[in-house]
Amino acid sequence: MIPVGPIRDLAHRALSGALDLLFPPRCRVCETHGCDPICPLCYARLERVSGPLCHLCGLPFDASTHHGNLCPECRAARRIDRIRSVCHYTGRIRKAIGELKYRGHRELVAPLAQVLQEYLSNALDVADTVDPYYTAPPSIGSSQVDLLIPVPLFATRERERGFNQAGLLAEELGRLEGLVVASGALVRKRETPPQVGLSAIERRVNVRGAFEAVDRAAIRARTILLLDDVCTTGATLEECAKTLVRAGAERVWAITLARQHKDWASETLSATERP
Repeated sequence: MIPVGPIRDLAHRALSGALDLLFPPRCRVCETHGCDPICPLCYARLERVSGPLCHLCGLPFDASTHHGNLCPECRAARRIDRIRSVCHYTGRIRKAIGELKYRGHRELVAPLAQVLQEYLSNALDVADTVDPYYTAPPSIGSSQVDLLIPVPLFATRERERGFNQAGLLAEELGRLEGLVVASGALVRKRETPPQVGLSAIERRVNVRGAFEAVDRAAIRARTILLLDDVCTTGATLEECAKTLVRAGAERVWAITLARQHKDWASETLSATERP
């Protein structure tokens, strides 16, 4: 008698092959057929963030006008200890995030998590500046992290979308890096309007008190790495960090796939990004 498992696997491969013939795999960024979800050319051309940048929030500096290690916003007290973003929120990475987030193309989770993994493994923020008051910022390495926590969606929003993109990325990154993922340790306890189009102050007010730590034992005395897809002003990450610090976290860092740092107040959704 042939075991059921091999038969099921064979049927799955046959079905996958038939679907590939009818609907050839394609790059979700440039639409080239017969490619990975992000083709090698698009992957290589993702616009990575490089220094000089703020040691705390990771905002890139204009080396000709800025002096010191912190941006003006971070010279005021923050509860989050470090934010790093891998790419500028433009072009290919913006398209890829939109295809995952608003079109549900989950096959993009693996290559996008690989982008994050490569950063954690090779994080070198180049200090390309002659400013004598600026030094290369500290990076984030997975060996320094105790717990990986995705920024949560409100339960209703997650049910409507069918997933939390930050949660999917965290699970895959945790698998790649051997990190403990605590998706349920932090929850969004109230629904907040979208941050798009709000000023920096309005964004902070919008998310104030929106999160709750529900697993204090897991959080206490730990170094926590928050994960989200995009950072604009850092208001959401900062509010998450406040909640985690109050729950006993020793330090809170954050990593995002992309950083929007120009004209964020007038950002709009492109056609591919609209729900």
